[in-house]
Amino acid sequence: MRLCCFALLSLMSVHSLAGTARSTFTVGASVQAIANLQQSNPSTLMITRDDIQRGYVEVVDPLQLRVASNSTQGYSLELLPVNEMFSSVVVHGLDNDVVLGEDGGTIVQRWQHAQAVSLALRFRFAIRPGIQPGEYSWPLQLSVRPL
Repeated sequence: MRLCCFALLSLMSVHSLAGTARSTFTVGASVQAIANLQQSNPSTLMITRDDIQRGYVEVVDPLQLRVASNSTQGYSLELLPVNEMFSSVVVHGLDNDVVLGEDGGTIVQRWQHAQAVSLALRFRFAIRPGIQPGEYSWPLQLSVRPL
């Protein structure tokens, strides 16, 4: 019995020495905004004598794009020229027509929640003087960034 009491007192003193320790901390995570662009790029642009006489070439077959982003603010679509064949371009197929100069530019599209959109863009390229009729490589490179 005496041994039992001693063991119980020993356990109680060990427990009281160990004490109870608590700590709290906050864990946070942030999700990096991303945007993805899938496109069916035309490989060439055909310019005829009639186009040159008019001063522009109208691309009537739409360029099909799919933009997906987890950004709740929207995305920016960047159009950069890859050659010097046009002096300006009109982009049709967004909320409003957009006119960009020879350096291309960025088109901002806003939304309220993450989503994916399909676009069918058409283009009117103002041809620079000196361009000859023929088949040319596609004059724009497109990329997308989240806002």
